Amino acid sequence: RSTNTIELDGGRKSLKLIAADTATHAKWVASLQPLILHTDFTDKYVVKQYIGSGATSKVYKVEHNSTKAIYACKRIQKQNMSDPAFLRSVHNEICILTKLRGRPEIVELVELQESTNSVYIVTELMEGDRVTKQEVCYEPEDVLALSAFLLKALVCLEKGGFVHRDLKPGNVMLKYGNKRISENTMKVIDFGFAIELDKPMGSNTHVRCGTAGYIPPDVLNVAKTDVDYAKWDIFSVGVVIY
Repeated sequence: RSTNTIELDGGRKSLKLIAADTATHAKWVASLQPLILHTDFTDKYVVKQYIGSGATSKVYKVEHNSTKAIYACKRIQKQNMSDPAFLRSVHNEICILTKLRGRPEIVELVELQESTNSVYIVTELMEGDRVTKQEVCYEPEDVLALSAFLLKALVCLEKGGFVHRDLKPGNVMLKYGNKRISENTMKVIDFGFAIELDKPMGSNTHVRCGTAGYIPPDVLNVAKTDVDYAKWDIFSVGVVIY
């Protein structure tokens, strides 16, 4: 019976779950895996290769010790989280990836890990590059495929009640590196600026953000405070298609 036990520690409160059998225990573990902050990164994964970096994070290719499955891992240093806006950005990204798990348009969250100095976001590995960097020919069917995908992603985000606020070709990853866009699988990444519409904007959330050229013009009006966030992604997708 002890092998079918799951213990969750939330700091001031803890919870122990005891499954009736091994099969039920396995299902519980699979369901809870991406929702829990794990602390066994160095025991579970081997870092295989550095992939790239952003302003506040680095991305690596990692291998699971037991299953030998390969994933992508974004490493975020905790020292950067002293900035309230950055902390909110990380929190938003984790929450949205968690709630949109299983959606084919969104990069799949595998699990969350924490160490003394870092937070790790483990996701499915996209072996291709960002759409803007992939060395492929931009034929009409490729542009059509990208446009159709972005419209599906737009519907996915709208149904979930989220706004990405940085939709652009650079935030669309290709699953395979040796296939053209029209024959590939695409996923939206980078939810650092994303927000949930039914929640109030926090005082440390960026009101105006994104990438120049894809931002709705009314957002850039510094005198305007009632930004229509629900239409933000629609404008960005329109620019991409144009």
